Amino acid sequence: MKWKEIKETEEYKMCDILEVYDAVGIEIDGDKNISDDAEVTSYRLSGGILTVDLKEKPVILDATKLNWDDDHINHYIEEIRSGKFKYWNDDRDAKNGIFEIGVAVLETKYSDIELNIYSESLPDGSGYENKICLSYFICLRGGKPLDWEEFDYPEDYSKGYEVSVDFSKDNWRDLLKEDMEKKLIMFLEEFGCKAERSNWETEEEFSALYFRITRFHS
Repeated sequence: MKWKEIKETEEYKMCDILEVYDAVGIEIDGDKNISDDAEVTSYRLSGGILTVDLKEKPVILDATKLNWDDDHINHYIEEIRSGKFKYWNDDRDAKNGIFEIGVAVLETKYSDIELNIYSESLPDGSGYENKICLSYFICLRGGKPLDWEEFDYPEDYSKGYEVSVDFSKDNWRDLLKEDMEKKLIMFLEEFGCKAERSNWETEEEFSALYFRITRFHS
């Protein structure tokens, strides 16, 4: 079904509120921004609200609905560029490692991607070396009682999620935000998750989603 056909339905004419979402659950503001030939995957009228899901995929996320925090990474940019932690203790850190979580975070209402910095573990698992590793970490949000839940490092169970940023560039902040946005959209598309709508309502739905996403995790 096409969008132009939706506008001819009784549900469209009867609704008090129209909510239209793209393929990853990002709301599209106003039907004027929708092509008449846009493909509709489903629609439903409930309580005067007509909810329409489009097949259309986003190119970028709505900047007005994003929370972006890159303050913490300021403390580590020179270390990232050098590839080593500045304050490394050969006894303590070589044994326990260094882990800095969420030094940059890009968040929508029901999903987020975080940049984590940590020291690389030795091949034999006996400790860590002073070599900085960068990885993205995904969290999704659903209905109560679970709220936010961690979905780990997507590069561990799928391809293409490596950090692809040249931190030597003066505009590294823009490059980082662009890369994080790209990887979050890719994750939402790949696993059928939503940016601005709840990803589950019950523990059973959460468990099924978690298994479906991470089932190939070694």
